[in-house]
Amino acid sequence: MPPVSLSRHPGLDYHVTEAKAWLALSDNGKASTPLAYAGFELRLAIERILLQYLYSSDPSGFSEEALRLTGKRLESRIYKLAGHQRQIDARARLTEILFEMLGKPGTLARPNLGELARNWEYCSEFCHAGYTLRSGMMSEPEATAAFERLRGMAQTLSDQVQQLVSMPRLNDPEFIALEKQFLSGKASEDDVRTFLGRRGLWARIERPDGSAEFFGTAVSPPGDPAA
Repeated sequence: MPPVSLSRHPGLDYHVTEAKAWLALSDNGKASTPLAYAGFELRLAIERILLQYLYSSDPSGFSEEALRLTGKRLESRIYKLAGHQRQIDARARLTEILFEMLGKPGTLARPNLGELARNWEYCSEFCHAGYTLRSGMMSEPEATAAFERLRGMAQTLSDQVQQLVSMPRLNDPEFIALEKQFLSGKASEDDVRTFLGRRGLWARIERPDGSAEFFGTAVSPPGDPAA
């Protein structure tokens, strides 16, 4: 009996966990059915991450219409809302600086939409009858190579969902102005650190159940009695 759950749940780690369970049954790719189901679950894992990026780019991201989108269409929608990959990278770096100053480096999962889309396309090959027909003709090295690629993908995705998967949105007008300068190359990382050090920085996690806690070590501005 495959070690899979009987009911789906919406957690970011769900499909990755399912995929790893199927991979463990695949005998390094020799068993083609578990390998196919691993590819299917990893495809869904990627879509789940892309949906999270869509949601954080636009609060209406979990609309019924958006939930019907798949791989490339999700990628295109996110680019439309969040900008091209260079802009996304720059915004991610800005957020990484925030976490670094709070003493929490490595918090943000760096979004790479192109890589996610390419991996989605590869996983899609396991979701069609063509794979069933090809699988009987795959040599052992080919099967092993497919297993290794899916296993590497599963580990990468597993690492990502342990981090914060989000397109951060800013509300502070001064920081939004600084972000625009940073994206255009008119402000440096040191400028960002100087600004945050002057303004002060703190973070709090608020959960849907109403509980909350402070995150990281607050940065007090100069002259603050708490500094």
